[in-house]
Amino acid sequence: MKELQRIKRENYSLLESKSIYFAGFSAANIAHFVECFPQYVKNISGIFAILDIDERTPLSVYIGGKTYKIMSLSDVRSLDTEKDVLIIMYEYEREAYKKILSIFGDDSRPIYWFPDGATEVELDYREKFKDCAVENVILFKSGSRQYVYGEDFGDNSRALFEYMIKNGYNDRWKLVWLVHDPSNKEYDDWKLNKNVEFVGAKDCESCDVEKRELYYKYLCVAKYAFVTDDEIFFQRRRGDQTLVQLWHGDGVKARTRHRIMENRWDYMVCTSQFYADVDYKDYGLGKDQMLSSGYPKDDWVISSNIELSKLLVDRKSFTHYILWGPTFRKSVEGLEILNEKVRINKTGLPLLTTWEDCDSINEILKEHDCLMLIKLHPVADLSLYSKRFFSNIVLMTNQDLYSHGLHINQIMSCFDAFITDYSSATASYMLLDRPMAFTLDDLDEYDDSRGFVLNPVRDYLPGEELYNTRDMVDFIKDVCSGKDAAAEKRRKLISEMIDYRDGRNSERLLSMLSIEK
Repeated sequence: MKELQRIKRENYSLLESKSIYFAGFSAANIAHFVECFPQYVKNISGIFAILDIDERTPLSVYIGGKTYKIMSLSDVRSLDTEKDVLIIMYEYEREAYKKILSIFGDDSRPIYWFPDGATEVELDYREKFKDCAVENVILFKSGSRQYVYGEDFGDNSRALFEYMIKNGYNDRWKLVWLVHDPSNKEYDDWKLNKNVEFVGAKDCESCDVEKRELYYKYLCVAKYAFVTDDEIFFQRRRGDQTLVQLWHGDGVKARTRHRIMENRWDYMVCTSQFYADVDYKDYGLGKDQMLSSGYPKDDWVISSNIELSKLLVDRKSFTHYILWGPTFRKSVEGLEILNEKVRINKTGLPLLTTWEDCDSINEILKEHDCLMLIKLHPVADLSLYSKRFFSNIVLMTNQDLYSHGLHINQIMSCFDAFITDYSSATASYMLLDRPMAFTLDDLDEYDDSRGFVLNPVRDYLPGEELYNTRDMVDFIKDVCSGKDAAAEKRRKLISEMIDYRDGRNSERLLSMLSIEK
């Protein structure tokens, strides 16, 4: 396969008198193209989807006052070799190139690629630092590309980082966090530790030359990078750099869009060998890329000794506590591609579709001296939820939790039972072997919208099934009376799906990667 030629300002003449077609429709790439070559915007004739078109793919893209319908990649066959030029506008240009060649059947056609502005800058720095040896630097990044409050210093990346600090790994390794605001006072205590540094995740775009150069120096010389979620971070690493995708959890939900990750990540961490066998197929990875160490944040479930009074300062003590962690149906602005095509009711909650339902559940909770804490999903659209007051129901956002410096896994052990629907938090709470229940009132709708990676999904839910408020009332009563109706099913699934309950996942992961103090 011949080298893929890049469109630059120096060779823009390749586009003259051509009808321009884009393969891929990354907003960053297209915006950069319009900025660099405004004279050629009028030459744009069409856009192809690199991924197979599905219901989550936009039907059209608006560029320079004109709307372009997104076409299937198979339609590239119709391009004219003499009159048309095809430009790849995609983060993983080599993957796109291979797909296009598989359709054309040869590499004789003129196919180019055009990076976005950030990639262009990184390529320059990669060239600058190419002769520098890798150093004992480990990068940490958490959250998706879209900033969500608190997610940039949390989850598995933070749990692993905390373990490494506690156990002295920073004597040998420089631990560098990429966060939204490195000047945040929340990080001051962490910065007192040896070899710990916080760098702006957006310093790659900074006008401050020193900040930008420091960002890219770490990117170019770090030996390891641990990332939670972000699928494209560290993609242009060299062969002696290692990227470990920690992800955020193993559950029953299918991924929103199918991408082959074999050449994107070096390793992916999962809960167990059961999930390793599921995930390597679902994510398009090799079996040898799966590290079934257990998630670092699940060590918190086992070892955390947080007192709920720290969170519920305005509430009295209760005899029983139930945690409800619904997944989202509608996400925050900027992550609309994750939205599910299900009904959104008045309360924004599954099962309890009206405020009258909430009132009735609150009365049951009151009768049994039980408090239910509803922890909303990190990317849930909070505008759906009303801050109504209930004596025995507390609605808690990610902002509320993070304002106390806590993650949901650090408070799980405070609760006698857990209610969820299709959340990956299920696998974390299973470590405690306590009663669980699943709200399944929109099961069919959710299956049609996203689908499940484990089927039939009900066989893999380690708890009772709730389809209406009556079912929830019964579950609350069971929890408060000590009845555990689904214990046998749960324990069977724990034995199949969870390998470790020893609180040593971080230690195990570092050992698998041969990262020593």
